[in-house]
This record gives sequence, structure tokens and C-alpha cells, in this order.
Amino acid sequence: MDDSSSSVLPDIIPGVTDPVPVGRTPILYDPANPNASVEQAMLAISDRFFSSHGKIVRVEERDQQIGPVLKPLSIEALRYALNETCYFYQWGEVGRDRELVRKSIPAPKTVVETLYGLGSWNALRDVRSVAESPFIRGDGSVGGMRQEYDEMSEVWVAADTACEALEESPTAADVARAVDALRDVVSEFPFRNEVDFAAFVAAILTVQAARMIRGHRPIFVITAPRSSSGKGLLLELISLIATGRSGGLDSFSENEEELRKKLTSFLLSGRPLLALDNVTGEFKSAALDRFVTASVWQDRRLGGNEMVVVPNNAVVIATGNQVKIGGDTATRSVPIAIQPQCEQPAYRRFRRPDLLAYARSRRESLALAGITILRAHIQAGLPNYNHFDIVGENGKKNLKPARALTRFESWSKIVRMAVIGAGLPDPVAGMDAEGYVSEEEVVMSDTLGTLSQWNPTWRGTAQSLVKEISDSATEGCEMGKHLDRLIRRWALLCGGRDTDLANFLSTRFRQISGRWVRGLTVQVAEANGKKLRNREGMVWQLIQGGDVVQEV
Repeated sequence: MDDSSSSVLPDIIPGVTDPVPVGRTPILYDPANPNASVEQAMLAISDRFFSSHGKIVRVEERDQQIGPVLKPLSIEALRYALNETCYFYQWGEVGRDRELVRKSIPAPKTVVETLYGLGSWNALRDVRSVAESPFIRGDGSVGGMRQEYDEMSEVWVAADTACEALEESPTAADVARAVDALRDVVSEFPFRNEVDFAAFVAAILTVQAARMIRGHRPIFVITAPRSSSGKGLLLELISLIATGRSGGLDSFSENEEELRKKLTSFLLSGRPLLALDNVTGEFKSAALDRFVTASVWQDRRLGGNEMVVVPNNAVVIATGNQVKIGGDTATRSVPIAIQPQCEQPAYRRFRRPDLLAYARSRRESLALAGITILRAHIQAGLPNYNHFDIVGENGKKNLKPARALTRFESWSKIVRMAVIGAGLPDPVAGMDAEGYVSEEEVVMSDTLGTLSQWNPTWRGTAQSLVKEISDSATEGCEMGKHLDRLIRRWALLCGGRDTDLANFLSTRFRQISGRWVRGLTVQVAEANGKKLRNREGMVWQLIQGGDVVQEV
């Protein structure tokens, strides 16, 4: 027949013995040209399934606590889906008159196996994760407001959010109300101080802005002196507000291999928040350190040798009693400390005995509170704040410097500064309270301090500084040698190389410009109100003295 390659059937066909079931796509299977059937089958299932990291996946509701996740289809599940969605048939001749009859057949093995093994499906939508709550897209706009496929973020949004309460251009008053809404829901939590409340807000904003953050994100660690202090409840609140679900707690494994497999499986599931509950003893992990500093995660898929490369936007939050954060994990962690002022916190009475139910009834408005804080900061142009207010023991606000934080540049620019801009303390100030100061920051501080001793009035380009230090070291100056070693160490700690120090310093000076460290900072030199630069690049100068503030 002339239309033997077409899957579209005419209204009347002589000799047809079985009608096409309603809702199923008719596909003529030609053994001599199975690829045509594969393409048609792919189109037929494109509204039900997605492509994710080399697998055909579906969105599956695992349970009420974890919520929807991405689950790869097995070949048996794909065969079942094809038989349910498509009507495969062939033409055959029957009877003495050789009358043409359409015969239905199961999904052909060749079609199933070929479609399953393609590894790339042009008709299927690529999906990275699943969302049930609003989020910030990579370009700073808001996604996740309605149930749909968000093409820009490659996210399947599984729930609607009422958008009437979202202000198009949030004002300072809108931001203040958003902070008050988040403060209200945790008003009975005994945070150690206001910094810990700021870190709580930062944890929510980090999940919501994860797709906009480029590079490293800190681990949030909820700590308390004893059990029943409310660590798990606070973690559930963060999860509920930021993701729409309050559950899905995972256990922390000290076995690096087991933890690595858990991290890979977690990313492939498309969930945004990894919650590690009840960490005991010393909290440190090389696998976790690598995970939170990796924009792209590469590992073997569980149960095989296939390597997968997965974009990593995940946020990690852990809880534990009297947790001691060790190793490099300490330099990547922001503490949220709870300190109940009683010996038996399990017997406390609360104004809201079922806080999760209270939060669920306000979930949309609480989620939009976080989005409002972020939108106001983004629409203001992501301003940088060098200082923040914190209430001292005397009840008065004191101005404190925002410490330089070179490891989490993008996160700091988007989330940390949004929190400070909302009138809250620096959420990473608690790292100082716990004594968590990274080696990178120590070396940076020592570099500026040594530079001020070597040349208190230094002014020039990054390239000229490297040359001056090299010449000084060559001439035998001990301080020049020490400064050269410090800069090389600083470059290596930041993940760079010590062979291109001029480019490294130029980049780092831009990132820490205006931030006071031990009463020192670097700024772009100016003349007649204009920033100076020459053929080597921007002209910098070391500033010290008048603007020194007592550091946190």
C-alpha cells in the first residue's frame, strides 16, 4: 500500500478487524525500517516521560515525606508504557481473497530495546530536578509558580503556588515584612543569637537560589548541646519552606564509599535538599567536601560501571548534638546554633504545639517571603555590604565588618548579601564564634598584613606587585620571600595555580575590594574621580588606618 510508512490511518479500511483504542497512538511497524517506529514511539511518550543524565525517567511520588523524585525507567517499564500509549500494528493478508487486515502487535522488541538504549532522546524534555516550591532561575527571575515544565531551568514543577502575594518590585517594607514572617514561625526557637537566625534565613534562601549560584555552597550545620532541643524540627521547617516538603531525612555515613554513592543517588533523584540528621562525633568527610565545592559531580551510577556527570545545585544541611566539625569540612560549614535555656528541653511547653502544621498552613506565604528577600536584592543589582548591624549585650546595635569570604563568592554575592541587605547580621559570623576560620582566609589576612609591613603605601597593578615581590625575594629580602610564599599558598588554596600570580591577584583584589581585614583593604586607585588603569590592568592601592573597625 502507498501509505504503508504512515502511522495515520484512514477513517475506513476494508477488512479491519480491531479498532484503534481511544487515546493510543497508532504506529505501523515495518521490520525493514524499525527506526521510523522508534521515532514515532518516542513522540508518543514525550508528554509523560523525560530525559535525565542518559536515562528515560518519570516523576514519581515516592512517599508523603520525600515527595516527587526522578526515577529511571527499566526496560520492562518502558515496554509496558509503550503498550499502554501506542497501538503497534502490521498489515497482513487473510482469506482466499487475500484481504488486507490490520493486526495489532505488542511493542516490538527491536523498538523497545533501541529506544531504551539511545542515551539521547531529541523528542523528550531534559529535566534536572523536581520542584514543589518557587525558586530563583539562573537569570534571577522567579520560576516554580505553577505546575509545568520550566524549560529555562529544566525543572518539572509539581505544584502550583498562589502568585497574588508576590510583589513584582519588592520594597524595603516588603522585605521587612518577609523577615518578620520568617521570624514569626521560629519565634519560640532558642537561637544562640541573631546571627543564628540569620543563618536559618540564609539556609532557606540558599535552597531557593541554588540554580543561580555558580560554584561552592556552604554546608549548614544545626547544632545543640543536647537531644530534644529542636534540631530536627528546625531542619524540617527549612525543608518545608524552601522545598514544599518537611521530610526526607537521610543518615550520615562515615564510610566514604557509602556516602559517595548516597550523594550520587541523591543528585540523580532530582531532589534539591540533602538533609543529614543526627550526626554524631566529629563531622568531617572528604566526599562531602568535594560535593559542596563541585558545580558538576562525576561518579559511577549505583549498581554499574557507567559514569554519570550531573550538574550539582544541591544544598546540604546536617544536624547533631555537640557536633565537632573537623578537617576541611569546618571551613565549608555555617553553624546554626540552638541553646535551650533548660536542663530538659523535651518537657518545654510551646505556644504552638504543632509548629509544622502551623507552618504548612502558611507554607506559600513563607516560601514567597524568602523569594521576596532574594528578588529585592537581585533587582537592586546585587549590592555588596561591607558592614552589618548586630545587637550587643547592651541591647544596642553595633556596626561590624563583613568578613572576606573568598571560597563562596557567588553564594556570598547572592544569598549572604541578601540576608545582610534585609537588615540581619552576617550569617557566616557564627563561623568565627565557633572558631571556624579557613586556612584560605588566614593566608589572605597574613598576605595583606605582610604587604602592609613590606610597603605600607603600596600602589600599582597586580602584575607590577608580583614583579616587585619577585625582585625583592631575588635580592634576598626575607619579607619579600615570605610574601611570595604567602601569595603562592593563597593561590593554591583557592584552587588555582602558583604560575600565574598576577591574574590570580587581580581576580582576588576585585573580590575583596573594600572588605576590611585586620584594618586593611585594597581598593582601585582613583584620580579626579576616575578609576585608574594602565596597559597592565587596574591600578590598586593598599588602604589602612582611618576606617579600621573591630572585627567579629
